[in-house]
Amino acid sequence: MNLVIPNSALCQQLDGFSRTLQELYQALAPYSDCAEIQGLRQLSQTFCEKREDFFREGRKFHLAVLGQVKAGKSSFLNTLLFDGEQVLPRAATPKTSALTRIEYAPQNQLKVEYVTPEEWTALRRLASSPMQTPQVRAAREAVELARERGTPVQDCLAAKSETFSFSSYAELNRKLDESVGDTGILTPIVKYVTLGLSLERLENLSVIDTPGLNDPVYSRTEKKPALH
Repeated sequence: MNLVIPNSALCQQLDGFSRTLQELYQALAPYSDCAEIQGLRQLSQTFCEKREDFFREGRKFHLAVLGQVKAGKSSFLNTLLFDGEQVLPRAATPKTSALTRIEYAPQNQLKVEYVTPEEWTALRRLASSPMQTPQVRAAREAVELARERGTPVQDCLAAKSETFSFSSYAELNRKLDESVGDTGILTPIVKYVTLGLSLERLENLSVIDTPGLNDPVYSRTEKKPALH
């Protein structure tokens, strides 16, 4: 996937708009005693910061796939990235809806990050709630699954994250099934995974297979815009 941005023309447009904001602020400065112009000043500063961030070297284009659990997000990405091969496991219920980030890496690797002790405590507290919201039901499923499958919760909480290498999609699929699949032993405790693939088409691109919108671990959903 190639993202073509007319840098020169776009830079000129953004620079022109930035100068207009600054000139407008300077023109109104003498009247600051009778007009609120600090908002304009803040807007000018924020715009300049965003402009610099937009053109910073090494910036990636983020493509996030959104939708409810079982909406077919992973199947779509399998078709888009792996020619239809079932590499990314399909999540059957909210309990398996860990965020998956896919990007270029010199060597194939999978990094699994687990929820924090505080997040696990909050999940267990949510699971004990008498309410019947989708988040509460999903939290109960996650806690029950961890117990039924013998998930090494304390080991995962202590490790915080683990990185695995793989040499084939079959090997990757097994590790993903274990980490984020609907039968995975680690699935209940995983917050998100980062899949690094040695594929040139992924350079400067970060694809995010998001949790379902009814995810019980709120920080997994909130992690989407923070990944960069």
